[in-house]
Amino acid sequence: MERLPKVNLTENQFQLLRDYLQLLETIDEGLVWIVSHFLQGQNSNSVQKILKDVIHAFHEIHFANLTVSEFLKEDQKALEAVVSFQILEDHMKDFLENENVLSEQERILEYVLYPAFVRWLREIQNTFKPYIVH
Repeated sequence: MERLPKVNLTENQFQLLRDYLQLLETIDEGLVWIVSHFLQGQNSNSVQKILKDVIHAFHEIHFANLTVSEFLKEDQKALEAVVSFQILEDHMKDFLENENVLSEQERILEYVLYPAFVRWLREIQNTFKPYIVH
């Protein structure tokens, strides 16, 4: 296993990383659900509600990244992973800006946003898990 920079996490920081990873798992589940319903041609109130929840969760991750970046500032790999969330925010912005073009939203969601999220999620999991598994 790769050696981590010496970071002594407080109980609150440790809990934040655990909650962060759990929120990412929840976002993943939400995106899978949304993608499957979009591909079935469904854009119901349920899809819109889950989408709102995912958007809210993106905002939560954005603000959590500020805190995480501060207490993991000695871990360059963690900082790079956290900063790369900006790409996902850009993809989400593109998705939302195409709200009147359902086919474009479907394309962005299925081929851009969700695959990028999955790659980023794996990177974050690999980067943060050693901090919470030790």
